[in-house]
Amino acid sequence: MQRRTTVLILVAVVFILFEVSPSNGTLDIWSMWGDRAFTLCKNQIKRDSRCEMFQEVVEEAFHDMSLKLSEAMSKDLDDLTKTSLKQPFRSEGERIIKDAAKHMVSNKIRTEGPLREYFMKQFTQWLMNVAAGNAQNMMQNRFQGMSVEQIQAAIKSGAMKNMDKEEEKEFSGWDD
Repeated sequence: MQRRTTVLILVAVVFILFEVSPSNGTLDIWSMWGDRAFTLCKNQIKRDSRCEMFQEVVEEAFHDMSLKLSEAMSKDLDDLTKTSLKQPFRSEGERIIKDAAKHMVSNKIRTEGPLREYFMKQFTQWLMNVAAGNAQNMMQNRFQGMSVEQIQAAIKSGAMKNMDKEEEKEFSGWDD
């Protein structure tokens, strides 16, 4: 009996320490992307105390939107998390986070409200594309108004360096 109690306590501690969801064993999408935002912010801004505020904004946005979208679209949070980590979704998500961090610094934003407003403008559409698995629409929105040649040049220049070869073929074949 004592051994079983000890094992149960250890399992509970592991779940708490590693923020593991009991249903699927993965980190919540909001925790994972919030940690990512904090790391990208620290790498980009260096020694800026606003990175914790930035992380909170990203986590809250992911939490609220991912729960709403997963329910509305009958999507599992695991699927949403996995899709968000695939290319080109991951690169675009990181670009949005970096852009919001730069905006925070260049506009000397020190409160969550203006940062959240700026972040949500790009983030909402991105997460809807993640939930729908719609990479082509996401990339078309990003490069709207550009010709196929300009998109191909962006891919070749490294703007899309994290794409795998299959995705690169798919996106370089768009028509105007």
